[in-house]
Amino acid sequence: MSNNFLTPAETANSFIGIGEYKAKMPFKKVLVSGFLAGAYIAFAAQLLTTVTQDMVGHFGAGFTSFIGGSVFGIALVLVLVAGSDLFTGNTLLSMAWLNGNLKTKQVLKNWSWVYLGNFIGAMFLLWLIYTANMWSSHEGAVGAKAVALAYKKTHLTFWEAFVRGMACNWLVCLAVIMVASAKDTISKIVAAWFPVMAFIASGFEHCVANMFVIPAGITASHNPIVFSAVTAAHPTWDLASLNFSSFVFGNLIPVTLGNIFSGAVLVGGIYWFLYVKEENKEYARLSIDWKPILNIVMTTPARVYTKIQSIDWKPILALFSTAYAKIYTKIQSIDWKSILALFTTAPIKLYRNYRFTKLKMFRGIKLFKSHLHHRV
Repeated sequence: MSNNFLTPAETANSFIGIGEYKAKMPFKKVLVSGFLAGAYIAFAAQLLTTVTQDMVGHFGAGFTSFIGGSVFGIALVLVLVAGSDLFTGNTLLSMAWLNGNLKTKQVLKNWSWVYLGNFIGAMFLLWLIYTANMWSSHEGAVGAKAVALAYKKTHLTFWEAFVRGMACNWLVCLAVIMVASAKDTISKIVAAWFPVMAFIASGFEHCVANMFVIPAGITASHNPIVFSAVTAAHPTWDLASLNFSSFVFGNLIPVTLGNIFSGAVLVGGIYWFLYVKEENKEYARLSIDWKPILNIVMTTPARVYTKIQSIDWKPILALFSTAYAKIYTKIQSIDWKSILALFTTAPIKLYRNYRFTKLKMFRGIKLFKSHLHHRV
């Protein structure tokens, strides 16, 4: 009887071809595929926020984290089973790179377009949630939960965010490998669910999930109902520190670096070494002097963190805060009722014009036939 799964060696070798395929996809398809993955992850993050918003007081933090991880498991199921490109999963392109099948430029190009697509997808779903006024649900409790999640994520140290990012994508990429090894849909769903549940329940950090979670918290904090709920529950929190700068520099950058390291090295690199690399074959990659490269990898995060700490962020924060306030005010000033009314009435008008035009054509044809009949 044949196995309904691939062995680790067969799975690892399959990622060489997968990597080549992904790297050669047209950038438009990569961008759209990335858009889908970003939206799928955002759907799961919103589900987690809604489900867990009032659970801690009833069931405790541990069980709440487990339930949050359980419902968030839909994220990778949608990404891997329905099909799309997720930045964290695409860090496994390192296997094809190590094998000499891809160039560095190809890998970085794919990562860049997928990352951008993921961000656009997350922002699109954020716009939907904002437009639907979901933050006011349950007397602002859903929005307050979104703010709480974002606030805690943006107040991690650089190394905390980096290491949590490492741990997260270690599990995510293991899920990707297990899904690739499965041959039937149910097995793929189970393989995707368990590792994702584990990383959410453990409190690890995923850069694409945070592309939605943190901007969602920033946006929700401007809702008066949500603001009152948060300040009542956490009077010592400085919500002004929850902004674009803390999102990018306090979370997104270190988490992304951690995700890349674990996906490309701890999973992609190790699995390539164990199951793909042939001992009797000389790879051009292996002739590289890795010491200076490893030294750069190990020291760069510290240098970046030191550089970030030395920057005078006050004028930059003021600039972003002012710009964000202007954008928010502009959005609030738009007459959405008129726009929605236009979208509601336009199809009806088009249909009426179509019926009118069709009726005129029918009458014209009828008159033309009558005219021909009389002439004959």
